Amino acid sequence: MCGLPGFPLKIRIMIEFIVKLRYRDIYRFLMYKNYRSSQGIIPIILAVLVIIVAAFSTERIPLHFTVIYYICAGIFLVYQPILLFFQARAQINKNHVLKNAIHYQLSGEGIKVISGAVIEDNMISVSWDEILMVRETGREIFIFRDKENAFVLPKKGIEGSLRKIRKLIRDMMHHGDVSLLKR
Repeated sequence: MCGLPGFPLKIRIMIEFIVKLRYRDIYRFLMYKNYRSSQGIIPIILAVLVIIVAAFSTERIPLHFTVIYYICAGIFLVYQPILLFFQARAQINKNHVLKNAIHYQLSGEGIKVISGAVIEDNMISVSWDEILMVRETGREIFIFRDKENAFVLPKKGIEGSLRKIRKLIRDMMHHGDVSLLKR
């Protein structure tokens, strides 16, 4: 069955699964999002610069200043991941949607997300045209609605449907930026 020009072929597949997000899933999403922006890269650059300054100034300045440089570099490298860890924990604990199991329905029309009981307040429907980009990492698939918010699909909860999900995303995301693994 072919779609005519200007009339896209509707895909009639429906993939359903239930996922229980853990703080580790949210943490990995926050790390992914943060370290692919200037907010995450700048501390790394600063830490490298401080290490270079400390390495080249060891003979010119007292030892305790060199140690302070290395401590500052360590803070630049460690502070952000620790902050994101606590932020992920807080999001899981404060957000009633993330605390419950999340029911996903992926179809040719879009993504429907239901958290808890089927109540209008706990349901989100998003068409594929509203999806900005899709990224797959080793452990998750992130479906971004905008640059800040994404649906987090941990692969541990969707192993049986992973191939179908990848195929559906590739078929439906002709307008956006998609980066899925080839497996």
